[in-house]
Parts: sequence; C-alpha cells; structure tokens
Amino acid sequence: MVVIVVLGVLATAAVPRATYQAERLRLDRAVQDLRSIWKAERRHRLMTGVWTDDLDQLVSEGLLRLRPEGDAAHWTCEVAVARGDRLVIRARRKPEGSWRGEIVLDETGEVSGFVTDGGTTLTP
Repeated sequence: MVVIVVLGVLATAAVPRATYQAERLRLDRAVQDLRSIWKAERRHRLMTGVWTDDLDQLVSEGLLRLRPEGDAAHWTCEVAVARGDRLVIRARRKPEGSWRGEIVLDETGEVSGFVTDGGTTLTP
C-alpha cells in the first residue's frame, strides 16, 4: 500500500512538469514559425522594397512554407504591422486548457512576450 501511495505522489508531481515541458516545446515551435515568417519578409523586402502583411503572398512567391494545420494547432501567426520600416509579426496562443499568451517578433528579429497558465510563465 505504501508503494502505491508513493508512486501516486510521484506521478502527481510529474504531471505538471510534463505539461510545462510540452508547452515549452510549443512555444519554441511558435518562435521558429515567427522567425520563418521574418526571414521570408526580409527576402520579400529585398526584392520589392516593402514589407507585406499577406502570408499567402509570401507562400505564393516561394519565400515561405507554412506548417500543416496540425503542427500549428496551438498558435495563430499573423503580420500585425508591415509599413515603412516597421514590421511586427505576432503569434497568439489559441485557447486550450489554461495556457494563454502572445509573442511578438519585430523588424530587428527581437522576440518578446510570454505564455502563462496562471501560475507558470514561459518566455521565449
């Protein structure tokens, strides 16, 4: 009986850690997606002289390959600002479980933001 209780306590402690690690991987993948969009935007700007807020245009120009929907199921990416010298690409965490948040990448490649479940906060 003692062994079962000890195993139960250990399992209870391991579940939050596994959830944390899974969310860390999702956050890292979202940052990779933002960087892919940023690189495509930079190539587009070199060719045309302007940023674009149209991800489909980057795809049609062969500058960006989007992940299949299943891979991107936890985040929604968009070009929030694309004018003049300013570029802001945003990824928002889709509501799922208790995790919420947003990360942003600007024209310099700087990433900021966070995702939280109300108790644990992860940053890129």
